[in-house]
Amino acid sequence: MKFKTVLITIIAGFLFTAFIYNIGVIGTGLFELFGLDATNPFVNYFSQFVNSYLFLYGSITIFYFILYRIIYKQCNVKNDFKIAILCIATPILLDATVLIGNQSLIPLRFPFSSIFPIIGVVFAILLVKNKPTIFYFSLIPLVLFFYLTDQMIVPTIIYNSIEKETSDMPEDDFSEYTFLTKDGVPVKLKDISNYKCTLIETYFIGCAACEEKKEALKIVSEKFQNKSFVLINICDGKISTFNSFKKHLPKNNSTKELYLYDFGGIVRNQLKIDAYPTELILNKNRIVSKKIGFETMIIDLYVNDEIATINSILNE
Repeated sequence: MKFKTVLITIIAGFLFTAFIYNIGVIGTGLFELFGLDATNPFVNYFSQFVNSYLFLYGSITIFYFILYRIIYKQCNVKNDFKIAILCIATPILLDATVLIGNQSLIPLRFPFSSIFPIIGVVFAILLVKNKPTIFYFSLIPLVLFFYLTDQMIVPTIIYNSIEKETSDMPEDDFSEYTFLTKDGVPVKLKDISNYKCTLIETYFIGCAACEEKKEALKIVSEKFQNKSFVLINICDGKISTFNSFKKHLPKNNSTKELYLYDFGGIVRNQLKIDAYPTELILNKNRIVSKKIGFETMIIDLYVNDEIATINSILNE
């Protein structure tokens, strides 16, 4: 096998896989450079699309399918095993770096995502071996596998990896904390909220994950529209200005949904919050649940879990 072909294959595999893994970060950085933020509909749509695992896994599968076909023709080598190893070694080794660098990506990156370049190579081999019947029949379970991965397997893995605390939570009296309304009027939670269950969502302006979570919060809020429940969105004043807070307030929102400005960063300081969105569920004034982070694909799992938690509090 030609050394030049081997080198090009390794470089191409590395660059493509690395780019696909980071395209969302690159795109977001470019948008920020041009002054666009996560609340822009186009930016939000782009972010959701390129960060979807269906896009990531699909792109990698197709790329390695094409790569194998090219290498097979260029090298004129009939040893399928050598070419296959050459093609899939780079993405597998790249995925395996999470064992050292970021184990929170296990098993999404390694070994789970290594399955997809292997699938691409296997399907290429089927055509090279002149087995079109097997190739086309295999497309059906492959499409099903991609769908289940995107809709069920990956969301479940991500949701289970979200930092959650649901027991032995410290008792914090939020009723005495002071925040600002959209009109700049200082209020205490005890003056505006007298509900059995309160969901506090902390965020900042420009937080992409916070924007993605709004739809899920709306579903939860509407579910308990006529019950002793309220959703309070608290903007971190240490990150976002008061003017940006007022600018991004929704024009029409539910009567059971409030927006407050945490001008002193009270919630973040008291609870040592260092990631957004962070949500708290309160039974009266005691924290009973805390969740950090969000991704659009987990919306169904998140909503079902929230409804169950809130119902358990309301039915006590």
